[in-house]
Amino acid sequence: MEADALFQPGERIIHHEFGQGVVLDPVRDGYLRAFFGVGERRVPVGAVRRQLSRTERILRAVDGGADRARKAWLSYEAHALPVMESASALTSAKIDLLPHQVVLTHRIATASPDAI
Repeated sequence: MEADALFQPGERIIHHEFGQGVVLDPVRDGYLRAFFGVGERRVPVGAVRRQLSRTERILRAVDGGADRARKAWLSYEAHALPVMESASALTSAKIDLLPHQVVLTHRIATASPDAI
């Protein structure tokens, strides 16, 4: 990868001595101009690395797949369910369940959904 394509103005970077910074000018002669907490500095390209945003770090740690997409969709749908006055309205039981019974029933049902 070319150094010019590696760091563009506005990108966040990190330097081992100066800490976090922002690229001001593209790479020229192996150096780039950046602004750090201690002020503006001209540093060698090899001494800095791109700082990933929180979102980028999370996305790199997540693997994709059909099963993961299905779980994400089911989680979304579960949150979209209307809030009901009583949790017992979600069951066909003729009695009102106590809170710990609702949690236990939910855990059993979601532990092995194919078995039910």
